Amino acid sequence: MYLYFKYKENLIFNVPSSIDGDIECVRLKFFHGFHAFLWNVMGGGLIEYQIVKNGNKICSARVVRKIWFFPFMQSNGLHIGPCFTVESERGKGLYPYLLSHIVNDNEGKEFYMIVNENNTSSIKGVLKAGFIPFAKGHKNFFNRYVIDQVI
Repeated sequence: MYLYFKYKENLIFNVPSSIDGDIECVRLKFFHGFHAFLWNVMGGGLIEYQIVKNGNKICSARVVRKIWFFPFMQSNGLHIGPCFTVESERGKGLYPYLLSHIVNDNEGKEFYMIVNENNTSSIKGVLKAGFIPFAKGHKNFFNRYVIDQVI
């Protein structure tokens, strides 16, 4: 089962104080070639936000413009995911910080996330960043997410 989340609160996070060392930057990486073309010209494609520490990517989240087979998404909707944090940096508040940065960098958009209901650490980070659950669902035979129940 999967939980569907929608961004609700406008929360702004500072760089977490629990980080060992300095975060060099939070940056936006456009995927090259066809994906960059889709994002810029066609309104589709994907980008990746990253938190970099000492030259290494320690946390990332991909962002995709409206997914048309998600009827609940508004035309200005953005889907965030998949997301990843290096194991040694987990539990330090990077994930909600990165989600907050994405929201603040894309003002006026609606944000959605889908998280496996067994991924409790990701659910905690998503809730901390101001998202609320609005549905439960599963993946169908074609590996597409389907809503079973609105909550």
